[in-house]
Amino acid sequence: MYYPGVEVLHVKRAASRQSKRAQFEFVRAFLIFYRKHYRATTPWWLHSLILTGLALKGGRPIWRDLVRRSPLNAT
Repeated sequence: MYYPGVEVLHVKRAASRQSKRAQFEFVRAFLIFYRKHYRATTPWWLHSLILTGLALKGGRPIWRDLVRRSPLNAT
C-alpha cells in the first residue's frame, strides 16, 4: 500500500553499531564483495593494504576469513 504522506529516514548502521556480531558480518561482507569483484585486478601491494585494513577493522575474528582462499559463503 502506498501512502504519500509517509516519510522514512534511514540512519545507516545505527542499530549495528551496538552489535559486535553485526560489525563482524559487515567486515566479512566487505571481504566477500572485494574478493568477488576486485581481487583479480588488484595489484599485490594494494591487496596487502586492503587485507591489513580489514584485519585491523575486523579484529581477530576476521583473521581466519582473511587467510582462507575458498569462498566465504561455505561455513
